Amino acid sequence: MAKGQKQSDNKWLLKQFLLACVAAFLTVIIILFLFKIITRHGKEIVVPNLVGMTMQEAKRVAKDHHVRIKISDSTYVPRMQKGLIYRQNPAPGSNVKKGRRVIVIVNSMIPKLSKVPNVVGQPLRQAQGNLNSAKFRVGKLIYTPDIATNNVIAQLYNGQPITPGREIPSDSEIDLEVGLGSSGTMTRIPNLHGLSYYDVKNELVNYCLNLNKMVFDSSVKSYADTVNSFVYKQIPEPTKGANYKLGYGVTLYLTTNKELVKSSSTK
Repeated sequence: MAKGQKQSDNKWLLKQFLLACVAAFLTVIIILFLFKIITRHGKEIVVPNLVGMTMQEAKRVAKDHHVRIKISDSTYVPRMQKGLIYRQNPAPGSNVKKGRRVIVIVNSMIPKLSKVPNVVGQPLRQAQGNLNSAKFRVGKLIYTPDIATNNVIAQLYNGQPITPGREIPSDSEIDLEVGLGSSGTMTRIPNLHGLSYYDVKNELVNYCLNLNKMVFDSSVKSYADTVNSFVYKQIPEPTKGANYKLGYGVTLYLTTNKELVKSSSTK
């Protein structure tokens, strides 16, 4: 009887031990589950599109989507209504953590002026960087026969030479007359698929190309859509070799439809 009683006690202790282990395991699982719910650990939210909104409208939308807004700068865009959000970072549709700050740039109520730097005599890449730093963009590249290829000969604004130091609205385009020597006059067409409306112009200039025109599909219905659009088609298509003359014009097709952009980039 003593031996049988001892075996029974051992089984009972083993059973109690196993039950305690199961209980402890379930307790840990419940605690982790509750912790995840309370802290929303690992949960991401989609950044709303705030471009084209007033700050008052954007704050309401941001609150509903559990993100915060911070104004980092203002610029002046003549084609856009004053006081509206011009750009944002992260981009609309991005996945972020709850409470993430969305940095916005607002279209100024009055033109913000910047002084035009002197880029004459500089290589094109250096001139582009200096113009960007001064809050301007390179407009059209006008190639002229010269001993030095891609050396800036003149800078123009609205078709007329512009004096360094003159103040004009920020984000304006400065056209550059650049040299075209007897060698190194060809370039290749880069792959622009998926690039944003903001990035394509600088990328074209990087390859000494001009923008012929932008064609927007039916998804682009407003200026806010325009600044949130991406390239889904280009003419000419990307090339591996340098088959096109410097200053060649590229036509771009843009959309806000991300699925179209994705499908076009895989072709």
